[in-house]
Amino acid sequence: MRTLILHYMLHKKKVIAIGILLACYLTILIAIVVTNDSALDRLLYPKEVFLYYDIVSHQIMRVVLTALLATITFDFNSLYDEPLYAYFSKNKVVRLKMSVHIIIIIILCIFVNVLRLGIASFLYPAMDLSNFIVSFSIVYDMILLFFLMLLITPKRYRQTAFLMVAFYMLISIVLEDSTRIELYYILPFYHHMFSHYQLSIYYNIIYGLSLIFLVYLKEIHVA
Repeated sequence: MRTLILHYMLHKKKVIAIGILLACYLTILIAIVVTNDSALDRLLYPKEVFLYYDIVSHQIMRVVLTALLATITFDFNSLYDEPLYAYFSKNKVVRLKMSVHIIIIIILCIFVNVLRLGIASFLYPAMDLSNFIVSFSIVYDMILLFFLMLLITPKRYRQTAFLMVAFYMLISIVLEDSTRIELYYILPFYHHMFSHYQLSIYYNIIYGLSLIFLVYLKEIHVA
């Protein structure tokens, strides 16, 4: 059943769309380096050039990942579900679909981060890349956003998931400069200050598990 779900979920058109987005992402990363700094700039102003690449590439990464997320989410509920329900229980099918999507999201997040880190390590070998590790926190953000998409968007109108791309970018901008922890309680996306609080990891785990449970109930009981 896992193979069948992967076959329908990653059909040819979706794979092509994912490939195009990844190709555009790589092209933009290379364009950032080519158009905004030279070998001389990297030699004379290494910290400034590296900081620019770090900030801009991180923003682009978030846009690309949310677009990838919307691409793999918009047909989460498809016609092929019904035959599977006849052979397997609906509970099992929903759990497996959610698990497969989480695995794919993690793989995409790691791959996109590795591309960004690979270019940085090649062009800026003298720079400290330890801060790039923080960018892997986007894995949690994308999983959280995925389940928010499933919870908020109607099952018959998953295409509206693309609106969540704009929503996530807007929320990210608001949270980035906000010092109000109430906003973090509502949407615990990564924050440079709140995410380092001692109890934040426990809150994120409880929030994430609660969200998964609500989505699971919705997929099981809502037609």
